[in-house]
Parts: sequence; C-alpha cells; structure tokens
Amino acid sequence: DWSSDVCSSDLSQGCPVIASTAASLPEVCGDAALAVDPHDEAALAAAIARALDDGAGLAALRQRGRERVALWPWRDSAAALLSALERVR
Repeated sequence: DWSSDVCSSDLSQGCPVIASTAASLPEVCGDAALAVDPHDEAALAAAIARALDDGAGLAALRQRGRERVALWPWRDSAAALLSALERVR
C-alpha cells in the first residue's frame, strides 16, 4: 500500500518515522519507527514529543531506518512486481 512506500522512502532518507500500529506498517518499519495506536491521541503526542526531544534516540531511529530499508532493495521489489504482472498477463 502507499503508506508503506512513504515509510520506506522516509526511512531510507534518515527521517524519523512515527507509524501507526495498524495495517502493514509495523512489518515495514520494524523497530525503526515509533509505533503508536492510531486511536490513541496521547500516544501520538508522546511520540511526537520524543521525536523532537530525544537526540540520541532520534539518531538511533535514523540508523535503524537506513538498515531496515536495506533489507528490501528496489531492484528486488521491481523484479517481484514484474514477475507478478507477467503471471496475470
């Protein structure tokens, strides 16, 4: 889905990510994002505050994000998509 693409893009650029615990985002982000319940406004506010205030934690998140997206090279993703499209053709 589009949200996992956005997260992957942000993670690859070293942007801190706050992601919902819903859908596929926990699988995409792993421990490279701050995960929050999409219905818990206080948890979202706390994650935003942590992202803004925790310099060391933010650096660790950035590094884990780059490592996380390295698990799925774009070339592999493109090859898998092409294979799937050829099967349904």
